[in-house]
Amino acid sequence: KCAFIRFLLRNQLPTSTVYRFWDSNVNGLNSSCKKGCVEPLAAQVAGDLLKNSSIFPLFLKACHLTAGWIGSVRHLRTYESVKEQVASGELYEWVRGMLERRANEEKARPYWATHDALTATLTPGMMAQGAFPDMTGEVKVFVVWGRALICHQGNGNIWFRDGRVQQYTGWRHEAHAAYQSSPPDEEWVRTEGHL
Repeated sequence: KCAFIRFLLRNQLPTSTVYRFWDSNVNGLNSSCKKGCVEPLAAQVAGDLLKNSSIFPLFLKACHLTAGWIGSVRHLRTYESVKEQVASGELYEWVRGMLERRANEEKARPYWATHDALTATLTPGMMAQGAFPDMTGEVKVFVVWGRALICHQGNGNIWFRDGRVQQYTGWRHEAHAAYQSSPPDEEWVRTEGHL
């Protein structure tokens, strides 16, 4: 997550405001960090969030975990709720747990072994990012060796490199057998050469 957001920022591409990155390298940790070595960084994240009451709501994200089912993104709605979570130790424990966790996609992705090997090289860290000011959508592009293979949008469409569009009901369900053309408002994905 964080490497991608840094790419967007470096190239002056639009993204929501990033308030802070916390990298475990800076705190003497690395990708081989084992349990017990993340406490200083977890405490720093929790403490730093209390320094600025004007940045909320925001999303706190684990940089090195990419699967949504892991729960590696936490919506922090108000400064008051963060104060309570810090005081109770809840936020610290969540951050510590995320920093200690490594990808394990065996149950979620057919290419889990390769995915886990790649994400194991990512340095654990956290990012505080604001929400977009308006309604936005999410588009995910699966890339192998710099080539986009498929593009997935949250509305149920998957675009393939050859221009086919497939409707699906979820990653765990059988995809509909019939292919269809892109809806008119989504045709730009194919016609502008994004695949």
